[in-house]
Amino acid sequence: MHEIPVGPVHAGTIEPGHFRFSIIGDRVLRLEERLGYKHKGIEKRFESMNIEQGAKLAGRISGDSTVAYAWAYAQAVESITCTALHPVLWLYAECFWNLSASTTSG
Repeated sequence: MHEIPVGPVHAGTIEPGHFRFSIIGDRVLRLEERLGYKHKGIEKRFESMNIEQGAKLAGRISGDSTVAYAWAYAQAVESITCTALHPVLWLYAECFWNLSASTTSG
């Protein structure tokens, strides 16, 4: 069995990634992927921002995961501030989540 590391590579429309293939001959036995492999210093940028600025940055971290990062940020803000969004707003968020998933998956 051979392990072949590849990356970090940038595939154009997705974020940088690192891939490790485990193979025997032409047969791929296992593939490990680490998308977003490149360190961008995003966490440090959040430290100096208010909630609104952070929300804008969260939605721009990764072009193929905009809704996921924005949703995660909203959940984190809810937890930290001990507040909750109105259920109708979460319904809209879920609609965007599903729309995003349907357009970014193969």
